Amino acid sequence: MILALPHVVWGARKLWVLWGLSTLPARSAEHTLNQFRPVLLDLDADLTRDGLRHLYALGVEPLRIVDGLSPCSVSVRRLSANAVVLVPPPGSVDAHHPVLAVRALIGPDLGLCILLRESLAEREADLLAGGADIVLSLDGEPIRQRARLAALARRLQESIVTPAGEDLYLDSRARQAFLEGRPLPLTDRLFWMLEFMVRHPAQALTPEDFRAMLAAKGIHIQALSTSSLIHRLRRILENHGAPDRIRSVHKRGYQWPVG
Repeated sequence: MILALPHVVWGARKLWVLWGLSTLPARSAEHTLNQFRPVLLDLDADLTRDGLRHLYALGVEPLRIVDGLSPCSVSVRRLSANAVVLVPPPGSVDAHHPVLAVRALIGPDLGLCILLRESLAEREADLLAGGADIVLSLDGEPIRQRARLAALARRLQESIVTPAGEDLYLDSRARQAFLEGRPLPLTDRLFWMLEFMVRHPAQALTPEDFRAMLAAKGIHIQALSTSSLIHRLRRILENHGAPDRIRSVHKRGYQWPVG
């Protein structure tokens, strides 16, 4: 059994102290979905306890619980969450509106899981069409739900890049990079340039390669802008104790060295 310590949850307008988690079953490492790292966005305070109990039973422990879009956005970026679990108000005919709002907030790359109290039959299709990746019910069959969450966690994990022999961690869904556990202050375009090089180690990437990669993500730059962006990226890495990580290849471009 888990010790009955208070579970303190900060919301945008409330402070909840949730007791009674001692009734939750103990979870060993193999029963925990470690790759699924969500922030719980709870728009239904009455469902907080039941929702937490259900998530714990499935092997999910939210990184943080919030009750508004603004703290959700801050928490996702600060904690490098790879998903949001949304608890919309029960019985609302407009539940897809919060889904659309959350999907617009977190972008297309993070996972979005909807947790409902009622039956899913009439709502699941609309919620999935609104941008959800998976919809779960509190009275759903746990083994099947866990299998679906595990599949989503595997898809989310594919976005993680960790170069061999380096203490560098990149999460392309959250667009977050960490070096020796410290977050790197990267804009979206700088993150994608770093990730592009790390995914193609020892390969000389030309300015046109970077321009085409960014254009595919909806970011348009001039090929001549690559050198200034690389300069900024080098300065950030140097300021975080990682100089000389990006090499210039004469008359060709730039590369991330191996070893």
